Amino acid sequence: MLHKSKIIITLLLGFLLFSCTEENNTDLQKNEIENVLDSSKNALKYCNGSEDSKNPYNYVGEIHNEIVNAFVINHSNEKLDVDEIVAVVENLANVNQNFLRIKDEEYTPVDSSIILKGANDFENNFHTIINSLDLSLQAKDKLVTVVDYLFDKAYSSREPNLEDVQKNLIKFENDILSNKGFNELEKRTILSAISTARYSTCYWYNYYGAIKVADNSITKKRKWWQWLIVGVADVGGAIAGSAGGPATAVTTGASASTTAYNLTNPRNK
Repeated sequence: MLHKSKIIITLLLGFLLFSCTEENNTDLQKNEIENVLDSSKNALKYCNGSEDSKNPYNYVGEIHNEIVNAFVINHSNEKLDVDEIVAVVENLANVNQNFLRIKDEEYTPVDSSIILKGANDFENNFHTIINSLDLSLQAKDKLVTVVDYLFDKAYSSREPNLEDVQKNLIKFENDILSNKGFNELEKRTILSAISTARYSTCYWYNYYGAIKVADNSITKKRKWWQWLIVGVADVGGAIAGSAGGPATAVTTGASASTTAYNLTNPRNK
């Protein structure tokens, strides 16, 4: 089991302790910068959805990845605060044609305080945010189950298998789709969160896996848990923004994702 507090400190405060020399740090940064475009292309290419998914909100995760990918390509080398990240994500969303198709009068722009609230609730597996939603206890329990599953995988002592994670998320989707006890708002909230989970874990798995780094580097050791940690941050954001509809779930999830990416990016230390 990984030491949970170390991961939380790394994510929330953005502090990574490197044992590398200054010269090795420079080489590491050069390696990552040179490979970020290829990594992001691979990440988007291999995450085009699953034929097994019958989720009517599958597009939430798909558009989420498009916006996150645009951020990674254009803003990876920038050290931004939360307000700046949110503003960038909003701008990227509003030039994305797929996002504009789902944006409606219900849409609420991302409030950076929601991202900070999520960061503060990270150690609690986002349970405080989930319990604050205007949903039934049964719906909240399902969200808790999904989020706790991802956190458990992130804190395990061995890297989880992406295929297994994806299959289990599909099972969660099917359970919701076959359950007649949820109203439409509850289904939309849970299914949007699971779609985000499926797409974001796939994206970050392929992104971090594609970055070429030295075998003994800190970045190499971070890869196996980082794709899940950043992925679960995406899900927390999507849940926090779910009351504003699918489009708000997209941008709030993307803002949480890019904030987590920014904080755990060694180039920004």
